[in-house]
Amino acid sequence: MGVASEEEFPDATPSGQFPLIVFAHGYNASTDTYAALLHDIAASGFVVAAVEFPLTSSAYPGNPVQMDLVNEPADISFVIDSLLGATPPAPLVDAIAKTKVGVIGHSDGAMAVLLTAYAPRYVDPRIGMVVSIAGGYDTYGGAWFSASSAPLLVIHGTLDEVTPYSRSEELAAMDPHDVMFVAAEGASHIGPAIAPEYEPVIARVVSESFAWRLLGSTAAAASTLIDADTPPLRIVSVRG
Repeated sequence: MGVASEEEFPDATPSGQFPLIVFAHGYNASTDTYAALLHDIAASGFVVAAVEFPLTSSAYPGNPVQMDLVNEPADISFVIDSLLGATPPAPLVDAIAKTKVGVIGHSDGAMAVLLTAYAPRYVDPRIGMVVSIAGGYDTYGGAWFSASSAPLLVIHGTLDEVTPYSRSEELAAMDPHDVMFVAAEGASHIGPAIAPEYEPVIARVVSESFAWRLLGSTAAAASTLIDADTPPLRIVSVRG
């Protein structure tokens, strides 16, 4: 966590306060799968908390249980509770800015953060920005989106072999508020999150979007629109 630097100091004391970002991994993956992405977002000036879901993470023994997805929004809100509460972990005392929270997820993790932000059954009003990578639209938990819905960044690989690209097309179309849909040209299902030709640029666009929406940075807004439309990325649509 912290501001970008030419040198890294692991476990250094944060020099300031930074918005909280909560990350949700995909089914039968783990937070380690996305280490580079999480590192790059944190290095851009955020406190990043990656949830290790007990029944869908590959970090734990046993077969993952995909049906546990419906319980993951509560896990995400619990992490937010823990970090924004009166007694956060010692290294994070006074390190988290009093802004809205950003959430980001990949695949089933994207579905988990979308449920947490937009489904009436789960909606957490502390969320101020959502990033969905290889996710999609659903109506589980009640009709998604409301007048107070958080802005949404949708990212999807055009050659996704697991979750059809059309799922994100539908997601972007169904959100009537602030939404940007970005295609990762030629990317597979996992590619946007971990492949070296995609991950650094995705991390940059995601970080700029969080700075735009959570901190109100006009410079970040301008950079987002440029970087999200620079190959291998392409802006498909923007609303709001």
